[in-house]
Amino acid sequence: MKKLVVLILLSICININCDNLKEIRDNIRWELKDMIQFNLKLRYTDRMITNLINEAQKDIVTKSWCIDGYTLITTTADVSEYPLPADVLLVKETKYANISDSTTFVTSSTSFKSLERVTLAGLNSNYPYWESQKGMPMRYFTISSSMTLQPTPNSSYCGQGRLKVYYVKRPGILINDTDIPFDSSDWLSSYQTLIKWYVLARLTEDGNKAIYYENKYYQLVELMRKEINTKPDFQPNFSFKGQ
Repeated sequence: MKKLVVLILLSICININCDNLKEIRDNIRWELKDMIQFNLKLRYTDRMITNLINEAQKDIVTKSWCIDGYTLITTTADVSEYPLPADVLLVKETKYANISDSTTFVTSSTSFKSLERVTLAGLNSNYPYWESQKGMPMRYFTISSSMTLQPTPNSSYCGQGRLKVYYVKRPGILINDTDIPFDSSDWLSSYQTLIKWYVLARLTEDGNKAIYYENKYYQLVELMRKEINTKPDFQPNFSFKGQ
């Protein structure tokens, strides 16, 4: 009986925390006193608040690395550049199959070797002739939505699923009122409060309140990062105010 009560309470908590787009927007309006019962005319449009909610969601995922994904990419001989999946926000780690035979298929027992993340400027400086080098890839760099391998895979080091990329997934854009942040993830629902703090800090006209909301946002983002225990090897320098 006690177990049943706990499960019911847990279910209620999840449902309360897992708000959809409309509920989050209404909650923000309530905090801002921007509802019809407070004003004859709303100060902020639904579109404006929704845009900030999506901006907040992306910023949270960028800082916490809370939504993961990975993909296997087939490589081709003498081709160094490969497109990344459309939902890649940031690359976490890249590995290459430790196979020296193009006829061998990748299996669950195949070992993968981590590639060194470099920059184009670093390659040009340290390996002036990197574009002409071929063999098993040892390094990679990303530009826009593509990844370049160095050395370029040759006929021995290419094949299906040879390139494994672990990445942070770009969260789905919230459009419909019933859409739920963080790709509808229940286990991330407790972090939805971060979205509210982010938007309130941007829209609150009271300077002291804006600072309060901003501090709450950063404190909770740091707590979220620690709780999820993600340690990125590359952290972009994002500014909360967009400066």
